[in-house]
Amino acid sequence: MKKTILDLSKLVPGMILAETVLSARKQVILEKDTELTSHLINLLRKWKITSVCVLASHTTRPPSYHDVMFPSLVSGYSNKLEDKYHKISITAGSIFEYMRDQEQLPFDTLRQLAFHDLYNFIDDNTTLTFLYQAKPPLEYTYLHAVDVGIITGLIARWCGFKEKTVQSLILAGLMHDIGKSQIPRSILDKPGQPTVEEKAILKLHPIYGYYMVKSLNHIPSAIQYAILQHHERENGSGYPGGLPSHKIHPFAKIIAIADTYDAMTSNRVYRHSITPFAALEIMANEIFIHFDRDYCKLFIRNAISALTGSTVLLSDETQAEVLHFGSFMSIKPAVRRLDGTLLDLNNSDISIVEVVKFA
Repeated sequence: MKKTILDLSKLVPGMILAETVLSARKQVILEKDTELTSHLINLLRKWKITSVCVLASHTTRPPSYHDVMFPSLVSGYSNKLEDKYHKISITAGSIFEYMRDQEQLPFDTLRQLAFHDLYNFIDDNTTLTFLYQAKPPLEYTYLHAVDVGIITGLIARWCGFKEKTVQSLILAGLMHDIGKSQIPRSILDKPGQPTVEEKAILKLHPIYGYYMVKSLNHIPSAIQYAILQHHERENGSGYPGGLPSHKIHPFAKIIAIADTYDAMTSNRVYRHSITPFAALEIMANEIFIHFDRDYCKLFIRNAISALTGSTVLLSDETQAEVLHFGSFMSIKPAVRRLDGTLLDLNNSDISIVEVVKFA
């Protein structure tokens, strides 16, 4: 198969490496046949790689919008999980644009999307890791809404909630940011940190969303409060009400976990994402401050289970397999390098910089 050398600026998710990429110290960064994602392209940039060799068959046409969002569609194959995510994202995008343009809330359509499409999506045990792989180069508000709906559903299922409660939580997660449809695009899409005034406007979105659903009498109060309170925090430091733990609705507490995790592991216009390992470590450190302890423990426990067996790139430019996590409060695992040596990251200044391949 033909190969071609491309500058880093010309790489798009879905391209396949035709040759192994080495660092300046001749360490393996990415192996041959690795499929590039937006995260891995950012990784190459951090390592100051200027060009790579890719399979020419994957560079014959410029990528479309959906090619960039769904990299394996570029590389000529798809699976059931990606097809479902593709269709859901298109539908969600249409709904959110409709809310902005028409200033109406199509609740029945959102409920159908949550109760059927997103609900069926949480049956797959690879969902959490898939969502990280499927991240587009930039965050899109409606994709974040889809992801939060799915992650919220996963947490609800791990909690053992009844089917109707799981579906309601998925709907609440999908709708948690509908108030952003009332925020000017110039603020949402700004390619830099928002100003103090812009942050104040952004913090109004839970209130906007709450009044959008409150005007419809048939929307359950649990969903209304989930939208209003998903930025409240256990120690009272959240917004818009600065509420203490006992006044925050359980739906909002679960969505806060899903929202925070997805936001940290998504690329934004003003910053790059962090790895699931880094995000979970931050959440574990804040579990007694910002998040409901029981829900957050449950989420972290299931998330680290999904990450076990992954191949990761370490800060010393070596690759390793994630073997196990020593304890709940530490998200730093024991790993095995490709040469067979074992390393406990709890007792080392070496860290995980990117996930190369999930188990």
